[in-house]
Amino acid sequence: MIKIEAMKEYKSGLYRILFVAGVFAVAAIFVPRFIHPMNMINLIRHIFLLCLLGYGMSLSMMIGGLDLSIGSVAALSSVFAATVIATGNVFLGVLTGIAIGGVLGFLNGFMISKFKLPDFIMTFSMMYIARGLALTYTQGQAIYNFPDSFTWLGKGFLWHIPVPAILSLGVLAIMIFLLHKTVFGRGLYAVGAGKEAARYTGINVRKKITQVYALSGLLAGLAGLIFISRLNSASAEMGENWPLEAIAVCVIGGVSFSGGEGKIVGLLLGGVVMAVISNCINLLGIPPRFQDFFTGFVIIVAVAVDHYTKRQEA
Repeated sequence: MIKIEAMKEYKSGLYRILFVAGVFAVAAIFVPRFIHPMNMINLIRHIFLLCLLGYGMSLSMMIGGLDLSIGSVAALSSVFAATVIATGNVFLGVLTGIAIGGVLGFLNGFMISKFKLPDFIMTFSMMYIARGLALTYTQGQAIYNFPDSFTWLGKGFLWHIPVPAILSLGVLAIMIFLLHKTVFGRGLYAVGAGKEAARYTGINVRKKITQVYALSGLLAGLAGLIFISRLNSASAEMGENWPLEAIAVCVIGGVSFSGGEGKIVGLLLGGVVMAVISNCINLLGIPPRFQDFFTGFVIIVAVAVDHYTKRQEA
């Protein structure tokens, strides 16, 4: 039985790798300047930003939930952090951004677990609350001119590798350890497989839900900081499409909407696909609004293929 499940997982992973390789090959052949070294560097930065967003979203999906607030949480935490960073206090600003993201995520999880609010309703509401607070705080004005020590996070290199890639891979290593080597991770998968069953086995389901959304908010805050450090500017409008992009990254990476399934390392594949699509749209001069169309289309195709594969394996 274990061998059969392992074989299914292997085949599923192989199909995803082949799909990603195909997308990359088509882009390299048909899109001008796609394989230019500078474009590859920008692509790598975008891939790992999307992965950071996907890590948080995948946690909520693994417990059968969804976090639609990550873009707004990133925007609110980033504009507050930017105010501090612009004064020259980079360390305090970074802590501020991550802390605000974690607190907003905690509020999501607390309201969902304590008061039984549907995750869709709570995070959808938080999406508007956080965005409204960010717009009110900035009065629609961008915050910019950060110290070089901060912009290095988004634009710098370490051992000739873009810093966002190193940060994202470091977070990935921590997430893999948490999910597969700790009680937290085993409990998370158990909650995703069935909340009532998990409760009967002694798992504190409320606590687990709160922890998951707090982590999602914290990671959204970190992603927001990397994004504004790359642009050298923070705006309340940033991240509007991030929830949809993060969902696409997770679905392509093999995380199930039903919960209890998914390997977080697969998000690297989802990040590649979504970053390549976005990059090709820019290089081909297609209006950015069409990215929403392609993102939605990719989600439909990925979910349909996943359902078809599972029916074939059943």
